[in-house]
Amino acid sequence: MNVYIFNVTNADQFVEDCTDFNLTEKGPFSYKMFSGRKILRSPEDEENATLTYYDFKNFQLNVNGTHGNLNDPFVTIDVPTLVLNQYLKDNINDTWIDALVKFILTLNGQSLFQKISADELLFKGKRISILDTLKSGWELLHPNQPFPNVGLKDNTFSLFKSHNVTYFGPFEIYANGAKMGHFKSWHGLLSLDRWFGEECNKIRGTDGTFFPPFVDKTRKLYVFVPNFCRSIYFIFEKEVFLKGIKLYRFILDPDIFVSKLKKPSNKCFCSPRNNSTCSIDGVTDLNPCLRAPIWLSLPHFLNAKPDIRIKTAGLSPNSSKHATFLDIEPTLGLPLRARIRFQANVEIKKQKFYTGDDIKCDKILPLIWFEYSGEISTRDAAVLRENVVKVIDHATLYKPIYLISGFMFAIVAVALGYFKYHQICPTNCSARFRKFISRFRGKIDKPIFKKSKESNQIL
Repeated sequence: MNVYIFNVTNADQFVEDCTDFNLTEKGPFSYKMFSGRKILRSPEDEENATLTYYDFKNFQLNVNGTHGNLNDPFVTIDVPTLVLNQYLKDNINDTWIDALVKFILTLNGQSLFQKISADELLFKGKRISILDTLKSGWELLHPNQPFPNVGLKDNTFSLFKSHNVTYFGPFEIYANGAKMGHFKSWHGLLSLDRWFGEECNKIRGTDGTFFPPFVDKTRKLYVFVPNFCRSIYFIFEKEVFLKGIKLYRFILDPDIFVSKLKKPSNKCFCSPRNNSTCSIDGVTDLNPCLRAPIWLSLPHFLNAKPDIRIKTAGLSPNSSKHATFLDIEPTLGLPLRARIRFQANVEIKKQKFYTGDDIKCDKILPLIWFEYSGEISTRDAAVLRENVVKVIDHATLYKPIYLISGFMFAIVAVALGYFKYHQICPTNCSARFRKFISRFRGKIDKPIFKKSKESNQIL
């Protein structure tokens, strides 16, 4: 996994007069991902058998692939402060708590934009000490009520810490048939409850590591992404070759994140409480999934339409660097090359924050973009090419010969049957059977056989 971080170079100007953000890209910070599965229940011999498992992931720093120092600071929005500000306004109606928060933030010189290292943002985490203080104050003011859960383990904020050295699931997938590899349930749920319509809450597709065999170009390929609480889909673009193997390239549908005005089926991803969440083409709101003001897009807002809320200096969308695609061997349904790329953005609403910052506009700020990439090795490609692809190509090449041979065998079988009939049934067959054979001869025998006038022998 490669992660690129956006550094805000004009945070003070934005807070002062809503100047468009000016960004510089840092990275990549590269990590090797080791994954595995813990099987809970193996499939039985039945038509719709399923397999249940936990997914495991472990990320380790790839020093050779990393450009930059993990401990170097950069400036971005302080996500915990942003989340805490919204959480207190939505869930805690307490004048004393409000006053305490303002006092602590002022005392600590806290502002909406902070310096943070890449290590803290990605995996190490940054402890939010104000939450410890708030908890102590809450217990004094409300001794009989537990402090509300803000969703941060150990009061520590990090984008990927909760995803590292962790089991996810359980997942249940179909083990055979036309739905092989497709999810049946997640956490025991047959559908989700995060979105605002049945269609958007469907758990649809595979995990993207394989698909049912004999992939059809005309059909969408769905992938369920638990971290997004939704399924995404890919459409066929073109045929490509990788190490001598023909593959189907499926790309993420460019219209997948367009507004509900252009794509009514996206309406159920829109919160009824916030109409702005579905009015920008190219980004989608993940707040209902993550319980945080995070919006999803392609890197550098690729395929997004111009909008004042995402207008940002320092971005250069490029499909060759930022597009998402799967290159799939169609007979087996296996992706042999993949580039999965997304960008996490933060929604900043027009409001006055506990830090004293008074934001006068709505903006969406790019935070990071990340890339999962993989490609079959030269050695494995050679094994696949020799043992699978060539066999399939051979069968395809000689398919007409096989068909002609089969047809000839059918002709021979008819001829032998006809000859046998004349041997055993010249006069002693029933009238009904002879009538049937006569009718059959009229359709098949005449174009193929003829009798000699001099003899009763078949030529």
